[in-house]
Amino acid sequence: MIAAMFLAAALPLFAEDAPLLAEDAYKNIQVLRGLHASELQNTMFFMKGALGVNCNHCHVNFREFEKDDNPKKAVARRMIQMVRSLNESQFGGQPVISCNTCHRGQPRPAAPLAFAPIRESRPVAKPADAPPPASLPTVDELFERYENATGGRAAHARIKTRLLTGVQLSTEGATRPFRLLQQLPDRFVRTLTVDSDWYEVFDGSKAWSRDNHGAHELKSTRLAQLKRDNTLFDPAPLRAQYTDLKVIGVEGSDFVVEGILAAFRNQRLYFDRDSGLLVRITSTAKTAFGPLPEEIRLEDYREIDGIKLPMLVSFLKRDGAGPRIPENDPDYKPHRPRKRNKRVSKNSYDAGS
Repeated sequence: MIAAMFLAAALPLFAEDAPLLAEDAYKNIQVLRGLHASELQNTMFFMKGALGVNCNHCHVNFREFEKDDNPKKAVARRMIQMVRSLNESQFGGQPVISCNTCHRGQPRPAAPLAFAPIRESRPVAKPADAPPPASLPTVDELFERYENATGGRAAHARIKTRLLTGVQLSTEGATRPFRLLQQLPDRFVRTLTVDSDWYEVFDGSKAWSRDNHGAHELKSTRLAQLKRDNTLFDPAPLRAQYTDLKVIGVEGSDFVVEGILAAFRNQRLYFDRDSGLLVRITSTAKTAFGPLPEEIRLEDYREIDGIKLPMLVSFLKRDGAGPRIPENDPDYKPHRPRKRNKRVSKNSYDAGS
């Protein structure tokens, strides 16, 4: 759950509903002038994923993003200008062309001409999916099943405060300790230790952060994201974050529910058909080059004090497959592939008032 914080931490966190542009919030913005400050970070993620590289492909390090010492940064600026010019002149300013149009996950675009393959025409057997259910369950039924699968309403109601400690892992090689202290249902303090302790706090009405850039109030998209992330372990509060929930079908072995999270576009929640557990949430973020797919995966559920919790929560963005990171627990056997932003969490509880 804290994994996304590391990626956001290198840049200051600003109130996202303020009329703030990238050039007013950050240093040395030259070609992305006019972009909303809240969209800059995901625009960086988009380019990072399109080329299959890390931040230091163009930047000198992970802190001094404003420096121009790396010559690849000048190349990137020219490419941004080219893409924006094409979209303006040919597509009415819509983000039809992007870095990914040519790069496709590679630093250098590769488009060799190839002979068309000669194939014998024969029927191909389609892999069998799980048989479709006779009828789809309702939203109420899926969340009730999820609550029961994680311990039941009484077990969840017994928990008044919760302390989660663990390690945040990144495909860029960083390992950071973190703590999440919750006063249920919605107050929390998240602490990530980088060179010092960085905080994100929500007191039930307002949220703010403190990092190496100072203190900032968090609003709009970032606030909605934090409140959702804080409820990933509690079915009823998680459901309360969404409006217009509806069951839209079955994908593989999961029932799919779609709903609206404040300040976001539609999000989809995936519930395992066999266990009833929530296994992932998907959404998109707005960038200068079009929507950026995002995904949360909840894995390795284990029972602690009568409640099942995911020991691994991955926050994923489309940036290519990262290296596989072994877990601290030698008995841990992951059952789903992961791409980035991995972290192992250890959990403890205080059921008192």
